Amino acid sequence: MKETDFLSEAVEEFEKRSALSASGIKHRLRRLEVDFFEIQPGEFRTKWTQGKKKPVFVKGLSAVPDPEVLQKIEASMSGQAAWAASLAAGELPAQAPFVFFRCGSVLLSTAPDSLKLQCSSESCEGQSLCGHAALSGFMFLEELKKYPLNILTFRGLPAAELLERLRAVQTRKRPGGFPLAEPESSGSEQGFCGSGRDETFRWARAAARDDEAWFEKIPPTGWLWKGRDVQEVLKESLQRVRQAAAKRLSGWEERRGVS
Repeated sequence: MKETDFLSEAVEEFEKRSALSASGIKHRLRRLEVDFFEIQPGEFRTKWTQGKKKPVFVKGLSAVPDPEVLQKIEASMSGQAAWAASLAAGELPAQAPFVFFRCGSVLLSTAPDSLKLQCSSESCEGQSLCGHAALSGFMFLEELKKYPLNILTFRGLPAAELLERLRAVQTRKRPGGFPLAEPESSGSEQGFCGSGRDETFRWARAAARDDEAWFEKIPPTGWLWKGRDVQEVLKESLQRVRQAAAKRLSGWEERRGVS
């Protein structure tokens, strides 16, 4: 899927599936062909098949989920979709959830009423946005560009709310785009996110160098950062997504006569 297509397809999927049934949810889950998105602990496992990781359903989805399970799935997907829409619109919520990649899985199970920073680093306690969360957001966007419908086709976030967030791309006037703080002038190893904490900066630089310890924490997509400045890559990625969002949203509005 081209990166210029993913937002329009996600929007159309939201419109078509705004009242997705229990059987529809099960069907979409069974069609996953990438590293799983963990919705409820224990529902999925992955295994290598012909050089690729495939999801293996081990429990919970052999039949139509009961209403309680469906409610949990929908709440989880609503929170994920709301956050994904914010990222796609070129913004990162002040209390963005910390997305951590491990063993090729995306651990996202955030309910819409509990979006918050969940960074495991003690040095980042109390920060609304740290370097760890910013880098994780970049990684999430990269995956979203490849497989957007795995998150955005599930019932939860109303289509109107998603469209409103995307429509804001055209009217937002924010000099410099994505609000990422510059390193502090007091030292070359300070302030990846303006915090002045060396640990955060070194964590980011380890990602850029493909440090061995870094590879224990993320999937193989990390090679894309080799030899590059992390801030530069992050900004480039978000800028591409913003441009794609504006272009596709403009086309969508023209086709539907939206003023």
